[in-house]
Amino acid sequence: MKTAANILAILTLALLPLSGNGQSRIERFRADYDSLGNPSGKYLFPKEKGANLRILDMNVWEWDGTRAKLPQAWTEAGEDCTNEVRSKGFAGIVKAYLPEIVCLQEYSPEMHAELYPKIAGSGYEITFVPDSANFTPIFYNKSRIRLLETAYFPHKKPYNNGNTKSFTTAVFQLKKGGRKFIVINTHLWWKNEKVMAGSDNARTVQLQNIMNEAARLRAIHGCPVFIMGDFNCNLRSEALKNALAAGYVPAWEAATVHGDLRCGHHKCDKGGFSRRQNKTDDGYGCIDHFLIYDPDGNTEVKTFMRDYAWFTVKLTDHYPNYADIVLK
Repeated sequence: MKTAANILAILTLALLPLSGNGQSRIERFRADYDSLGNPSGKYLFPKEKGANLRILDMNVWEWDGTRAKLPQAWTEAGEDCTNEVRSKGFAGIVKAYLPEIVCLQEYSPEMHAELYPKIAGSGYEITFVPDSANFTPIFYNKSRIRLLETAYFPHKKPYNNGNTKSFTTAVFQLKKGGRKFIVINTHLWWKNEKVMAGSDNARTVQLQNIMNEAARLRAIHGCPVFIMGDFNCNLRSEALKNALAAGYVPAWEAATVHGDLRCGHHKCDKGGFSRRQNKTDDGYGCIDHFLIYDPDGNTEVKTFMRDYAWFTVKLTDHYPNYADIVLK
């Protein structure tokens, strides 16, 4: 029996142009990208026709150990999960997609020291670094985007371990065309309600605080809002139900060309890594979300995709995702 995801994938591939050997152009790109592992300065994935904004989002797994302290499973596999090694892969993803905006979660000061120099040379600048650290940073391509304002908000304790749960806001303007838009990158509280009572409500409150700030910024700038990140809950949660009721729409649902329903979450931790997925591929298994609020109809999401390239499996437990968008 075919799932909605299977049907959507079949229909999408059927619409892509084929090469002489039966492969679509995007399939060939992905094959090259997967084998290359760390592309450098090569735009492998052109935007969908008409799109003038690409946003890339990924949780980069905060493991800041050294080679001398590699987890046993990684040592036995002959693999290296240090920031020095994984940052090269993350930089490769950014350089392959060349998005206007990059949002990361679990981004530690140690990862910042390794990754930021690798993407700064490609024109990316971080919006805001507080005195301690920004675990949910937003980067933008300064040649194409103008930063108008930004702020950083740690979520309140006790539902914030090590100050890693937070949200960053940024108001941007396209240099070409002058369209404005708001981006909010977040990482919500992670524990299960059964493990720590009050966790579900904490995520609901955290997301409501984000939407309140989004509403404040939108009242000033009157532009579309994009909220994304690791929400640690699915669309059936109270937190996400409230967002949908308020008019936010998941990118995979809004996409007019392709909306990726895959869950995007797999095994990659101190115990090793694999393709094994942790949730279902029906749109409701996701804990990484990309939401759009645009009641004025000034936005079209062309494509929302999750990147399942093999080399990304060893970088983090969250596959990268991106959206190609038309700001009208």
